[in-house]
Amino acid sequence: MDYPVSHRRRACLGLAMGLVADRAFPRGLASMGRASPDTDGHVRYRVVHHFSGPDGANPQAGLILAGDGEAYGTANAGGEHGKGVIYHLTRDHRVKVLHSFAGGANDGASPSTYSLVDADGALYGSTFDGGENEFGVAFRLDSASGFTMLHRFGIQDCTSGELMHASDGNFYGAGGWGGRYFNGTVFRMDKAGNTTVLWDFGEELDDPQDPCSGLIEATDGRLYGTTYDGGTDGNGGTVYTLLKDGTDRRVLHSFVNGDEKGRHCLDTVMQAADGNLYGVSLDGGPYYWGGAVFRLGLDGAFEVVHTFGGDGDGYYPHSPLLEIRPGVFVGTTHFGGKAGGGVVYQVHADGRYRVLHHFGGDVHGTPDGRAPMDALQMIAPGHVLGICPEGGAFDLGTLWVLHVDAA
Repeated sequence: MDYPVSHRRRACLGLAMGLVADRAFPRGLASMGRASPDTDGHVRYRVVHHFSGPDGANPQAGLILAGDGEAYGTANAGGEHGKGVIYHLTRDHRVKVLHSFAGGANDGASPSTYSLVDADGALYGSTFDGGENEFGVAFRLDSASGFTMLHRFGIQDCTSGELMHASDGNFYGAGGWGGRYFNGTVFRMDKAGNTTVLWDFGEELDDPQDPCSGLIEATDGRLYGTTYDGGTDGNGGTVYTLLKDGTDRRVLHSFVNGDEKGRHCLDTVMQAADGNLYGVSLDGGPYYWGGAVFRLGLDGAFEVVHTFGGDGDGYYPHSPLLEIRPGVFVGTTHFGGKAGGGVVYQVHADGRYRVLHHFGGDVHGTPDGRAPMDALQMIAPGHVLGICPEGGAFDLGTLWVLHVDAA
């Protein structure tokens, strides 16, 4: 059976989570990083799972480490009905399917990027399709009750958006294409599945538009997110912020088409140890299609840290940055590198940069995976877990671990 990557997901790829930064490293998962040397003697890369279809296909969501110390994730396709799965990555590197999505009015389909959050011993998440309105559903999964659908998203209230569990106990998300002005929304959802729209994008000319990623809650208690379009330039994209009650909504930074600071954000920002927000823009910059890593103060002060697209570099960065130690970040690009299949890179807050791994670019025959994307997870000091939606033994995606010294 063929498991194509959703064209709709291709149009809007990404979000951030940042929900498990304080988890202790689970004993046993670190063994995934014992891999062969890469191009750098201090970097070792290893594929720990090749998706084959029944266990999922084309994963487009980074894994989470839950409160039980285990790793969980979703795949956008595959499973019993070909519409995606929720899975558990065991410590001996096996993938165990916990739920196969069936679509239709009573189930979801095509689970969203960064689909899962861990709260109260259960997994919560959302899907991109399925439900009565075919705009996706929000769900809960636990060992006692199994799979429970909490909410069917609709065009008028909000379309499906990835969930972030905030300090007030509620979930927050940003959904594209829906809302009063059809430019997307920010919404709140309680644990019973009741939703409230906090911001209908598009009311003002310079509003954010088309969010393709979720939200974070920063240390100041505010919500922060990104959009692909909107802002003072109209279609350059934004970083925006608001309070959890939906008030004090404002654009913190507008990206501008044609300058060298990048444009169009598909992934959310993260807050680093220095208190600043760090993120990536998909394209723009001096190489036009390259994209950039940027730093943004909570006061709106903006600075480019690195621009992509040079010789042998990646381009189209597509994962929220992961801080592996203060001031040192790891991320991925969807394309570029020596073979064109994307890269894993390391960047310092002061701009120092290096490529850690080059993925294969052939349409077939890329056993290490191709076109990496979405959130990375640190499963032990220096051990980073990631996904590729393509490539691998069956060309249906891989799970991989990279061990790197934070030099």
